[in-house]
Amino acid sequence: MLIYNKQWIDNLEIQEQSANWLKKSFISKEEFDAIALKYESLYHASNMFVRAGMFLFTLLIIVSSVGLFNLFALASNQMAIALQSLFFGGVYYFVTANFVKQRHYFRSGITDALLYASVISASTGVVFAFSGNNFAFNLDPVIYIAAVLPIFIFASIRFRDAFLALLSFIGLFTINVLLVLKAGTIGKLILPFEGMIFSFIIYWISKSWKKREGWHYWKKCFSIVEAASLVTLYLSGNYLVVRELSNMLAGSFIVPGEDIPFAYFFYAFTIAAPLLYVWLGMKQKNYMLIRAGILLVAAGIMSIRYYYSILAPEIALTVAGIFLIAVAWLGISYLKIPRNGITSVEDDDSRNEAFEAIGSVLVSRAAGGTIHSKEDNPFGGGSSGGGGAGSAY
Repeated sequence: MLIYNKQWIDNLEIQEQSANWLKKSFISKEEFDAIALKYESLYHASNMFVRAGMFLFTLLIIVSSVGLFNLFALASNQMAIALQSLFFGGVYYFVTANFVKQRHYFRSGITDALLYASVISASTGVVFAFSGNNFAFNLDPVIYIAAVLPIFIFASIRFRDAFLALLSFIGLFTINVLLVLKAGTIGKLILPFEGMIFSFIIYWISKSWKKREGWHYWKKCFSIVEAASLVTLYLSGNYLVVRELSNMLAGSFIVPGEDIPFAYFFYAFTIAAPLLYVWLGMKQKNYMLIRAGILLVAAGIMSIRYYYSILAPEIALTVAGIFLIAVAWLGISYLKIPRNGITSVEDDDSRNEAFEAIGSVLVSRAAGGTIHSKEDNPFGGGSSGGGGAGSAY
């Protein structure tokens, strides 16, 4: 299913990890060269700025080409536009696959732009095909989203693209919400709770699948779906979101002295859920939960403050900013020394296979006597390799 060469991806991760070790002086330049020689890869990660530049440049070429084509052959009906969009989507996909398989492009802005253009173009063609000759798009939104969702899921799996995985989750969550609302009054009443349950299920599935053997190639896809599901879980029970959504769905506003059903639950959830995220993150050594919890603490405070203000907005924002900066500084300072397995030092977040592969090279070189020879000893003297004097002293 994955279009990339799995062995080259593994070798590239090993090279990146060994480069990080070299930067930290854990290994020597000779050891790094030996690792790179044994674990060769034709993939090379592009610089972030180069990748962004090539992405914009390729996107400009695509838009210009399609615009020029339409000047001479603009379709006169919607079905022709659907066929044109599907055709261009197929062309973009073919070119992207060719760049990956034949030219070994990896993490390239060119392939990113072509892939997104292919997905957008194919999705547009599907939507127009379902709409027929009607530009009003009068069909149920669930039909449109369900029709294009397989395209996003396929592309995200095929090219292990995290952004498309995020869009796939958003589409799936939207379908879930729309289907629940079709239940009428009962659906509107249970929507916050159903949204929390649905988000938790997606979070649990993503977290479990990420740990499966051989599925680490899609680790970033699973991670971003995890993070998004944590956010939707919180937003489903956030007081501000639930109250405003209730007003919008009911077509009326809550009068003073009244409140939404289960208001106290949503008050408590808005404040307690981010703190629970942080606590579970500390307990499970899960950085994603910790980061999500810290960000959502501020969101929870601002949500409650929206209805019960004490300070002026500019003063409240200033105080909140100072508080968050102080908490971040104290947390970083406190966790410079690892406590309960948690540290503020940057995590390499690498797979065990990379460590094992690097270790095997180092052990083999050490067995061959090529690492840390006696000539490398800066102290000299002494038969034990230390700083003492020899027998001829």
